[in-house]
Amino acid sequence: MDDQELIRRCTLGEAEAWQELVRRHVPLLFAAVARTVGPAEAEDVLQGLFLKLWEDGRRRLRTFQGKSRLSTWLVAVAHREAVDHARSKGARDRAQRAPASVLAVLNGHAPAADGSAASREAEAAVHAALGRLPPRDRLLVRLVYLDECPYREVARLLAVPENSISPWLVRARGRLEALLRRDGGGTPSPRTDPAREPL
Repeated sequence: MDDQELIRRCTLGEAEAWQELVRRHVPLLFAAVARTVGPAEAEDVLQGLFLKLWEDGRRRLRTFQGKSRLSTWLVAVAHREAVDHARSKGARDRAQRAPASVLAVLNGHAPAADGSAASREAEAAVHAALGRLPPRDRLLVRLVYLDECPYREVARLLAVPENSISPWLVRARGRLEALLRRDGGGTPSPRTDPAREPL
């Protein structure tokens, strides 16, 4: 059964399809969530996530449009859930560091953490642009630049060949930069990261 058919049957409330979705994706999602909250809390986060996906007539499942693999979409959703969980416990929240960290990657230097209006504006622009990226692009940027996952780990989490990560990441950065330029949030110049060559 392909992704679209599986989602269609899940949104109709078919228990068998739901069990198949869970069976297929639990190991991948557990690994993704455990990176953020640790293995001890990953199970609780996943239970909460699956409950949210199932409740309210599977409304959240209906937002899957098939523009990416179902596994990629689910990992993105699970990652957000894990970050929310960490934030609610007062843990250090990687997502809060996203604008400054991504801006540093794009510009090749760390932005001034001076709390100035310009600094806050730049971070807000990056945060808004990140939110408008397609799920796979947003997830790649977070995993590679924020979580500092090696390409091999990212490929394993997304269940794709490792040599797919580099070209996808180049496109993701290009889209992010285009959004920033279009919104007037800066015109970051592309940079080369020697530790991650070739991009």
